[in-house]
Amino acid sequence: MEFMTELPLSELIITATQLNDSQADWHFHLLTPMCTLNAKPQYALVLEDIGTSKNYVSYQAIKPFAASNQLAKMLHGSGMIDPTGHIKAAELAPDEKPIYNHARLLTDQQRPWHHHMLFPNCAYNKHAPKWTLLFEDQSDTQVTSLVSDTEPTLLLTGLEQLFYRR
Repeated sequence: MEFMTELPLSELIITATQLNDSQADWHFHLLTPMCTLNAKPQYALVLEDIGTSKNYVSYQAIKPFAASNQLAKMLHGSGMIDPTGHIKAAELAPDEKPIYNHARLLTDQQRPWHHHMLFPNCAYNKHAPKWTLLFEDQSDTQVTSLVSDTEPTLLLTGLEQLFYRR
């Protein structure tokens, strides 16, 4: 991403809350130090304000899990990130099942992974105006992408539930 304003974590959360309260078009990313989208060897919480094309980042030495959880609830609602929830893998599209099954396996093995939902208007999305889901297996730096015309909501729900279960 070309330019991001660096903010303390508390200010980034306040900015996200203001965007959410005003029903602005926004989303966020949690980047790990090894993430292919991250240029720095730190955790990064990135906030994209789509309406103004302003992007904000807060770099952290440790994973800002609570802040990420708070932003995910604001963006998606608490049901999507319910760690006790389970989707039915049989209901996933054929191209979604390998990603979900890989995430389940890595979660069961307590191996690191993460994912990104790149909205059609996301600064990281090289396939706009399509939706792009990136899945990163951090143990072998494998990146899998799923590009689709519609948001892969069921897959995203399953991945979010697994991610916040860890």
